[in-house]
Amino acid sequence: MSEVPEGVDLSGFVRKPPRPTATMTLTRDGPNGPEVLLGLRSETMAAFPGYWAFTGGGVSRVDAAAVDSFSVLDVEHGKFIACILRETCEELGVAPNGDHVISIDESARFDVIKDKANWLPHAEDCNIPVNIDNI
Repeated sequence: MSEVPEGVDLSGFVRKPPRPTATMTLTRDGPNGPEVLLGLRSETMAAFPGYWAFTGGGVSRVDAAAVDSFSVLDVEHGKFIACILRETCEELGVAPNGDHVISIDESARFDVIKDKANWLPHAEDCNIPVNIDNI
């Protein structure tokens, strides 16, 4: 929609460029067909509280730094892949690991929740896998 509603003045509005983001859809073959893993957004979230959503978020400097630390991420869109790995750890407490998903150590996950910059040292110490097979 490009029209401005009647009576709305946008003369002082400055549009910001879109923020790079990444989202991951985790699926598996279930007994009754495909199953999709969603996360329930906290009621305290500013955007879409209480909604079910795919895991994901904004690409950060941590994700760009991960490309330098992990050769498997030295691919086109590597920082976006790092973002989905980090966000999946933070939001769901899991990590893709080849053809399956594993639970993340609770203390490592809480470190990442506290500060997303903590994801990279945990990944470098092998507490969180960085496996892009099947992504």
